Amino acid sequence: MSQYHLGVNLGHDRSAAIVRDGEIIAAIHQERLDRRKNSIGLFLQAIDDPSQIQLPDEAIQYCLKSCGIGLLDVGSITANMPGIDHSANILRRNLPSELGSRVLEISSHHLAHAYTAYWPSGFEKALILVVDATGSTTPDHLTESYTVYRAEGTNLSVIHSEKVAAHTEAYTQGIRAWLLWLPQHSRMEPALFGSWKPRQPRLACLRISGNERKMWHKLE
Repeated sequence: MSQYHLGVNLGHDRSAAIVRDGEIIAAIHQERLDRRKNSIGLFLQAIDDPSQIQLPDEAIQYCLKSCGIGLLDVGSITANMPGIDHSANILRRNLPSELGSRVLEISSHHLAHAYTAYWPSGFEKALILVVDATGSTTPDHLTESYTVYRAEGTNLSVIHSEKVAAHTEAYTQGIRAWLLWLPQHSRMEPALFGSWKPRQPRLACLRISGNERKMWHKLE
């Protein structure tokens, strides 16, 4: 009997995918269905409380329908998000209670990137370098910056990992640049020309004071 796994991205560019017996058979970004560029993900929704990010429901339903199965036919479910990862709790809070035991946690955002590169490659052995603006973040606000993995067979092991302090000036400047750059970038996506509407630049602000770290934005 085939085993289905549902994967959900809760970072920027929310999306869903279904894997059957190790093969990706359905995958889609939420933006392709609701026609909203970079559809309401980590940087645009509940920015001061990532634990309240909504599931990409349309993307999940699209994948299920493409496979001809229902949500209860899925044997395991994972989700991931950069920063402090609330995704397992978000899944358990929003999915039917009988699926709670099928929700698995991903130990590292970088590890998810590494497997995504390694599994489809067809290589039996490989070195994998993951370089990301931010990965999984610890409670003391250290976030994955880059990680080197050794891959062999079905196993990935860390050779070297670097973490940096989250919410530093360099880190937040990158987020501010992303928020201001997105409206211009949306003009460059031909597949979504029909849904793009001119908007004023986003205004982003970050306040750091002692243990308080809060960021908010305003859309005109």
